Amino acid sequence: MKKTHTFRGKKWKVIECPRDAEWHGMTLYDEKTIYIANDLSDKHRLETLAHEALHACNSDLSEDCVEETARDIAKFLWEDKWRKT
Repeated sequence: MKKTHTFRGKKWKVIECPRDAEWHGMTLYDEKTIYIANDLSDKHRLETLAHEALHACNSDLSEDCVEETARDIAKFLWEDKWRKT
């Protein structure tokens, strides 16, 4: 998968790729690119997408803040029965 998405008025590339042992998702600010591992479970993918979107939207948030917020958003959406179709 390769697509784009606009976060806070800036277009970012979103690329699905094989997972690296070190990460499930990664945001490269200079390249305006988000990488998402292609083998995540739907629930983990949802959290990873939220996590990387938060990074793209707000680069000055701490990693702890991004992790906690992404986890909370993903849990909220999952409990409301949001699923990948």
